[in-house]
Amino acid sequence: MSISFSIPTNLSIAGTLAVGGAATIASTLILSSGAVTTSLLSLSGQLNVASTAASNSTSTGSATFGGGIGVAGAINAGGDIKNNRLTLRGDALEEYSTNGSAAVAVNYNGYAGGTTQFRNFDVYDGKNALVLRLSGADKGADFRGSITTTSYHDASGGIGTPVAGHAQYGGSGSYGASIIGNGSAYDFGLFNKSGTDVMHVATGGTTVAFSGAINAADDISIIGTAATDRTLKIQSLGAQYAQLKMNTNSSTANNFQVLVESGGRVYFQQNNGAINTLQIESTGHATYSKRWNVSDTTDSTSTTTGSIVTAGGIGVMKNLYVGRVIAR
Repeated sequence: MSISFSIPTNLSIAGTLAVGGAATIASTLILSSGAVTTSLLSLSGQLNVASTAASNSTSTGSATFGGGIGVAGAINAGGDIKNNRLTLRGDALEEYSTNGSAAVAVNYNGYAGGTTQFRNFDVYDGKNALVLRLSGADKGADFRGSITTTSYHDASGGIGTPVAGHAQYGGSGSYGASIIGNGSAYDFGLFNKSGTDVMHVATGGTTVAFSGAINAADDISIIGTAATDRTLKIQSLGAQYAQLKMNTNSSTANNFQVLVESGGRVYFQQNNGAINTLQIESTGHATYSKRWNVSDTTDSTSTTTGSIVTAGGIGVMKNLYVGRVIAR
């Protein structure tokens, strides 16, 4: 026969108490040894269990419960807190039950255990200031400080060591690293520490715009295809002339070189490419289609002096006017 009873004061048990119904104790239950078995236990005071039995499952330990536990206050544990897969150990959260690679899911579900509302994951610095936010809505990462890397994934998927002072990232595909943007004006922008635009690529474009000078320690190559020419354009957008300057070390004999591969040509054009003013063949032959004015006034006293010196003859299709003596 099952009975229910109420005890208005403390109850101390040294043996075993089995209650088939509900047990209500108005004060403290002290269990020095033995066990208490009941379907419902209501305490107005404390439950003191003297047993130090360790727990390694849901059915072992100094106190076991067949169902859930509702706690209105805090739970303080001197050891680990475990469920069937996770362990809360000190300041670490671990997945202990899988003998293999596993994951710990954070914010897997949202409101009321469902998927109707997004959740963020925030990390703070211990002084109420946000360090990192992983946004559930846009899947973005917001870092409030600098990012320092100690290794990176190289193109083969291995771990590489970055150069000191540089942040590096490597992909496992054909590109070592990719940056993909989708801004309203620019897909990608590079700024200096003052916030000045240094370089950018327009949205959906392929042209890289630089706001300052380009300093290259090696060659700059512009490579075309069989069907498409590639152009190096130097254009002034204001009233000043656009200039191409080549500054070299004083020990270098050639300050400016234009190298033409076999079968190639170099064009100097005007009117947006409509007229070839100067054309240089890979054989060294040059054709100039416009008036040629030489402002140098060096007089000629031999075949190797003067403002114009040629190792060969001169062919003139039309009239030739000479202001002074023709000597031989």
